[in-house]
Amino acid sequence: DKARANYPSITGTGESIAIIDSGVDYANSALGGGFGPGYKVKAGYNFITNNGNPYPVTSGPGAHGSGVADTAGDNLFTNAGYQYQGVAPGANIIALAENNTYEVQSALNWVIANRTKYNIVAINITDFGGGPWNTYVSQLNTLIADGVYITFPSGDNNSYVTTQITSGIVNVGSCNPYSLALSGFSSHGPEVPLLAPGEDMTLPYINSANGQQCIVAGSTGTSWSAPQVAATAALLREINPHLT
Repeated sequence: DKARANYPSITGTGESIAIIDSGVDYANSALGGGFGPGYKVKAGYNFITNNGNPYPVTSGPGAHGSGVADTAGDNLFTNAGYQYQGVAPGANIIALAENNTYEVQSALNWVIANRTKYNIVAINITDFGGGPWNTYVSQLNTLIADGVYITFPSGDNNSYVTTQITSGIVNVGSCNPYSLALSGFSSHGPEVPLLAPGEDMTLPYINSANGQQCIVAGSTGTSWSAPQVAATAALLREINPHLT
């Protein structure tokens, strides 16, 4: 709230954040209400169904990617009398839907091919598994060398993280939004350099049972922490495009 009040013009305008996850509910007004040029969710691809529509597939991880995009770049919305918005509400979202490690690799190749076209300055990745940890190290290193800021959630199993896929990525843990204390569920350690709120989050979402839009209150997870940091990188790049 203080940042929004003190710096109302810094919203991430002109920057793009790639959300590599289960898809994004671009039909939701908080995420722009549409897909393509002129909308918040400006571009993307669905590597689950191999087509150009990154709308979430309701089975599997379903609406997870929408929640991630929400914390990164939601427009202002109201729920139960309170106002919410993403960290970088002026930024564009690039939605790249995937459901496993190899599809993450394909999504990163898409970013490499389209980074300049869409001014992609930050990426948040959720890897749902299924492949070796080093499958896409080459792609990460290419993007890091190009100045793209890359975040991953540290995980929700309270583990101690001492390694990472490659140097230059940022694992983000969860803290309590009120006390700022480390969340009890959050993985942590020397390779988790940053925390962001991941408890008691309010998110526009999709009901996986019926595909209907809803708002989830009180959600928890480092999945909601990491994209806030990616979005902050977009704010910083708006302030100074030469920051590395």
